[in-house]
Amino acid sequence: MIYFLIPLRSKKTSNNWEVVENLFNNTLRSVFNQIDDNFRVIVACHEKPKLDQAYDERLEFLTADFPSPTQTSQHITDKYYKKRMLIHRAQQHGASYVMFVDADDYISNRLAGWVNGRNHPTGWFFKTGYEYNAIEDSIRVAPNFINICGTSAILNISNLDGLVNKEFTNYVRKDEYLFDFGHNEWISILNDRKQPQLDAIPFRAAIYVLNTGENMNFVLGQRIGRFRQLYRRFIPGFKPGKKLREEFALKL
Repeated sequence: MIYFLIPLRSKKTSNNWEVVENLFNNTLRSVFNQIDDNFRVIVACHEKPKLDQAYDERLEFLTADFPSPTQTSQHITDKYYKKRMLIHRAQQHGASYVMFVDADDYISNRLAGWVNGRNHPTGWFFKTGYEYNAIEDSIRVAPNFINICGTSAILNISNLDGLVNKEFTNYVRKDEYLFDFGHNEWISILNDRKQPQLDAIPFRAAIYVLNTGENMNFVLGQRIGRFRQLYRRFIPGFKPGKKLREEFALKL
């Protein structure tokens, strides 16, 4: 069974908490759109968001017991702690496969069924996916997906040595586990550690949402690479059709 893990930013660090809640609800609806219902969802947050519909016992919320970030530089470290909380809880459930899902992205409804029928010592990554422009309601294929989106890999955590350490260390982080590092580093880190490499999932399994006003890279003022800038400029987007909207529970 796959566990979808969602680290949610604090209300105190959001430009507009109502927008954050709306984006989160879109993501949650997409996750629960799975064809195979053998999955669980765990959310780590400081403040529990308002839900726009009822969910069953497969949804669980964890409340962070450490202070919300007070500096922009702490935002990513806040996510680091919440990811550790999520993995720790998934381990307590006996999880093998986990997938981090950013709280404004969409995922394919085929994912749970695809993972639940397979085994891999390390996991899988998304070689390609989609980018969705929320303002224009347009979508385009996105290459090198694991380099741009946190919703881009499924990890096997069954071989971790004991429960993950989730102690709060006053926003001083020590990267240790693979998931502590940036998702764009995972493949090279596995190579360096001489561990089995992630395999590519053979379909586009996630949508990275742009122009929400609450994207973490937007809030932190991070710049995108030149290749990505040129790609977005010259590769036109298209209106997502009914089949794509149904697969990802993408709202009209």
